Amino acid sequence: MRDYCFPLVSNMHRLRLRKRDKIGGVYNSYDYLVPCFLFCVTDATASTETVPITFVNPDNTEVTVQATIGQHLLDVAHANNIELEGACGGELACSTCHLIFPEEVMDQLPEKTEEEEDMLDLAFEVQPTSRLGCQIPVRKEYAGLKLKIPDDGF
Repeated sequence: MRDYCFPLVSNMHRLRLRKRDKIGGVYNSYDYLVPCFLFCVTDATASTETVPITFVNPDNTEVTVQATIGQHLLDVAHANNIELEGACGGELACSTCHLIFPEEVMDQLPEKTEEEEDMLDLAFEVQPTSRLGCQIPVRKEYAGLKLKIPDDGF
């Protein structure tokens, strides 16, 4: 996969931020126009193949989405309006994209780093199969995967 950057015709770019209110844990989206001098696009030869993945919300409702192979699970959730916060933007600086995986796929996941272990220590409802969505890229083998989003205490 290769990225190409081009100067923007306009030097303003829309940025959408998600913020959790302190009362009730409700998500709100805020749009901001921010200066941007380059516009980056991914090469068209990148994978467009998708697999179905189901997110199970804390209230046990299920949402099945099509996830592009190679895309991180945090990005898949955000692209499909799944309430998985990802406060650090996928920079491995928080635990708000915590997901619980089924036991049978744990050997297919990338190795956990020490930094990810440290962040998981801060998460709610940590299980032996807990991982951070920002660290797991989608693979073909994950077709039909069910991921539990733990209750974050709000």
